Amino acid sequence: MGGYLIYLLRPLLKPVVVFLVFGISVWAAPGLQILLFETPAYDKLQRVEGEVTLLNPPGFSKPANPIGIKSGGMTLWFTCRISGAFIIPCMEPAKLATFAGKRATVWWHPQPRPFFIQAEKRMFQLYVGEEIVLPYSKLIVEYERQKTATSNLTVTYLTGLALVLYFLIRTILWSRLKKRADEAAPPA
Repeated sequence: MGGYLIYLLRPLLKPVVVFLVFGISVWAAPGLQILLFETPAYDKLQRVEGEVTLLNPPGFSKPANPIGIKSGGMTLWFTCRISGAFIIPCMEPAKLATFAGKRATVWWHPQPRPFFIQAEKRMFQLYVGEEIVLPYSKLIVEYERQKTATSNLTVTYLTGLALVLYFLIRTILWSRLKKRADEAAPPA
């Protein structure tokens, strides 16, 4: 029965393997990004000053609404999430809207993303005027919470990928060995 099933599935095996490996890899990438996330020391952060700008007009909320800083004729966008798995705003959109147009300073660090996508600018501290709006310590705690909440799920994804690969490779090898044995057996 197993040999007959392998015979029927053999033409589909390679595309299925490629699809599963690619699909599970893409699915696990955000979690892997979180597992590899390391908090930079405060003295390693980059700093930019400028005017606060919003991606969306006040009153229009987007879950991961980034904060923009206009500086030197360009706008840099910063986020408070460490992966696509958590879509959190840096602060309430209504509060963020009150800072639009005000002078601000952002301490940030680039975070590489999977699949060669451009690195995100991760915010680690925000001053608006002379007020600390998002302190370094608060954002570090939030990033660690996100990391802890996602780690088990990521390990599950990666374990699933490893098991699928193991059984597919085992099936392919078994079918090849069976074929060789059938070819080497004397005719009846």
